[in-house]
Amino acid sequence: MCKHITSSCRRPQKLLTFFVRFLLKLWRKKNAPLLGRLSLALELIQECTEIGGKVFRKLLFIFGLSTSAFFVNASELKEEALKSVFNPSFVSTEGEQKAGTAFVVKYKEHSYAVTAHHLFSEAGGFSREYNWKELQGLVSEVSLQSLSDEKTKYSTGKAIKIKGAKSVSNWTGKNDIAIFKLDQKPANYLTLALSPPKIGETVWLYGLVYNRPPELLLHKAVVVEYDKNWISYQFADSGLILNGTSGAAILNSGGEVVGINLSGGEQGGKLYGYGNPLVSMQSIFKKYVQLKP
Repeated sequence: MCKHITSSCRRPQKLLTFFVRFLLKLWRKKNAPLLGRLSLALELIQECTEIGGKVFRKLLFIFGLSTSAFFVNASELKEEALKSVFNPSFVSTEGEQKAGTAFVVKYKEHSYAVTAHHLFSEAGGFSREYNWKELQGLVSEVSLQSLSDEKTKYSTGKAIKIKGAKSVSNWTGKNDIAIFKLDQKPANYLTLALSPPKIGETVWLYGLVYNRPPELLLHKAVVVEYDKNWISYQFADSGLILNGTSGAAILNSGGEVVGINLSGGEQGGKLYGYGNPLVSMQSIFKKYVQLKP
């Protein structure tokens, strides 16, 4: 029993006002990301300590509804993102190379395939690392095969020239990006988020993990660090093998892109991922994708 019970616990009018106020907040946040709904639920539980122990049991029930809504959103997220993640094949002067993951983003009136620049190196099967000035001469076309539907295929032309694009380093991931304009209009695509995720927010790696079922393309994580150089996140499933997920999208709970997965590793029994953050992607799209390749 809550030790802070006061006479207000026995005042029906205060209890009624409290729940009316809560229902209004809940209605306004019905489409909010998970973090917003959980914050509201926690606010409710905190206030229950001021109202009384009997109300606390009712609020736990409401909190259960709030958390169950999260799992509904995860299912909806998968449907919304369907057919937007691909296995890329790069037609190059070194032959055809298949490596990593790519995803399709719509930006203004056009759609683009996005992946990691470091795939154009030994990591992607090439003989050496190619810099941003060489990429257009190296890759003439990218073929995209949907991970969720074998009938969905797209192609691109040459890469958009992004000054300074290069492989991820120990210091930053913000330059590790490659963008190709699609030749077709895709039926499904992703969009860039308007704002970055907060530390503690749930995000999703959107890609194929080879030691998990192929239909499972969304892998839950929590943001642990975010700045202009990195987004890093801890996976809920520490047993994931992340080989082949370079270039995969990191999504928020609204299905919007907040980063590009670049690497990962285990620390203290926990699995972490590291990516190119949204703020870098927004800057690069704004500066380069409206220019002709």
